[in-house]
Amino acid sequence: MTTPSLLELGTLLGQGRTADIYAWGERQVIKLYHVGWPVAMIEEEARISRLVAQTGLPVPTVGDVLTMEGRTGIVFGRVSGPTLVQDFATHPWTVLRSVRVFTDLHLQMHAQAVPELPSQRQQLQRLIGEADISESMRP
Repeated sequence: MTTPSLLELGTLLGQGRTADIYAWGERQVIKLYHVGWPVAMIEEEARISRLVAQTGLPVPTVGDVLTMEGRTGIVFGRVSGPTLVQDFATHPWTVLRSVRVFTDLHLQMHAQAVPELPSQRQQLQRLIGEADISESMRP
């Protein structure tokens, strides 16, 4: 992992529960996790993202995992343009086309066989097992 400075960050493009997305030059973004997220989890996301990118699906390229001033992030190729939701919101008459695009993409995803990917079912079972909840709420 390299250690650049937060001063190198571009415009804040989005914020979420786990991370903020910043421009990283003109052709990339960095998903910079909030302080406290385990580095192993972030590295696993990068590994899985690389595996998915190798399938040929239309996903961003995956770059380095970086640490900057206590925060770890993943560099991704920047994808420009509106989301399907934004496109539908501004052009509601395109809803059928948007649904077709969304459906076709999901069919392409489910047609892939990537044995190295972790089982989603096993991941959910592990997360439920690790959750701080009462026994009565567990399956």
